[in-house]
Amino acid sequence: MKTVICLLALLCPVLSMCQRLSINGQVQNTQGQPINHATVTLLRTGQNTQTNSSGRFSFTNTYTTDSLRISAVGYITATVTNNQRGLLTIPLQQQVTEPSTPFLQVGDSLPHTVFYNVLNTAEANIHLPATHNKIQVLDFWATWCTNCVLSFPALDSLVQLMPDSLEVILVSSLRNADDTASVQKRLAWYSKRYSKQLAFPILLKDTVLNNLFAVESLPQYIWLLNGRVLAINNKPPFSREYIRELYHYAEPLP
Repeated sequence: MKTVICLLALLCPVLSMCQRLSINGQVQNTQGQPINHATVTLLRTGQNTQTNSSGRFSFTNTYTTDSLRISAVGYITATVTNNQRGLLTIPLQQQVTEPSTPFLQVGDSLPHTVFYNVLNTAEANIHLPATHNKIQVLDFWATWCTNCVLSFPALDSLVQLMPDSLEVILVSSLRNADDTASVQKRLAWYSKRYSKQLAFPILLKDTVLNNLFAVESLPQYIWLLNGRVLAINNKPPFSREYIRELYHYAEPLP
């Protein structure tokens, strides 16, 4: 009898870790007010959902050891671990920004900057802006942003159609909490799904560009020609006509 009790004592923690349960949570600010449209990602599977108007969300078939990443515009991204009951209240701290930050707009010029934290390229660093008369697209994304990743094939096809006129650089913000491992995992997923490698160079843990353009939602696209900002948008037409339109717009610019 004592042996059975001892075995149960040893197995209970293991069994509790394997137990499936639902997560029901609420995302709040530090004053206890609900945050709606926050993105909640289950890190084990990459599944994500958004909080409703009451700041609430739910996942099914989770484990007590599962971790969640929570992000919202204007708040610092947080990572939390599930608990035995699957009931979570998650407070997010508001980001403090300098009101005098000179955000870049269409027609402005990007200052020269060298980026050393780069992936998916043979280069040791990336200099921006380029001065080779190609349109550069700064594609602000995150590995957990489904819409960002699903737009890559269309953008890649456009680059293949216009290799002398267009190039793409993916930009991942420091606040996204992405690292080399999470990016490599997403690239492997892309390669398996689309049967091709994604050739875009990636700037990782960026703060400079995100601050210059006040990026608050993903995806966001910045279109540059020789450092001049031609367009800022989040759902552009990925077409040759649009690229020609940008070149035409750039002609009268000094």
